[in-house]
Amino acid sequence: MAVQVRNGFKKYGRGEFVLNNLNVNIGRGEIFGLLGASGCGKTTLLSCIVGLRELDMGEITIFPRGNNLAQILGYMPQETALLNLLTIVESLRYFGIIYGMDESVIKKRVDFLTSFLDLRKTNNLVHTLRWGKFPKLLRKVYS
Repeated sequence: MAVQVRNGFKKYGRGEFVLNNLNVNIGRGEIFGLLGASGCGKTTLLSCIVGLRELDMGEITIFPRGNNLAQILGYMPQETALLNLLTIVESLRYFGIIYGMDESVIKKRVDFLTSFLDLRKTNNLVHTLRWGKFPKLLRKVYS
């Protein structure tokens, strides 16, 4: 097993659950696709798996424990829309996680970048930035 989601629940605000008692087992070496309509929970599930968000209830287990996600989990978006759904700080954390950085290193890099780039409103969505080179900058800074 590579990823296991058991009894996963997630909702936003007072709305309906976007993940409602989700159970998924993804085996090692398996290619697993998430298909569905906009708003059905694909991005929410991926955000929970990589640690950007937490389930309201249930659990996610990544096997083998202790390995970085980049060694066992790949993500191929239909488009680069994921970066438009995340806040600035979530995007910075996401790339740190993907590059296998420790939380303490991610925090230091996020603090440095938000100061260096004068990003005061880090809870704003990435698409609110006025410059389109943010993803390229992230790859350059985290590599």
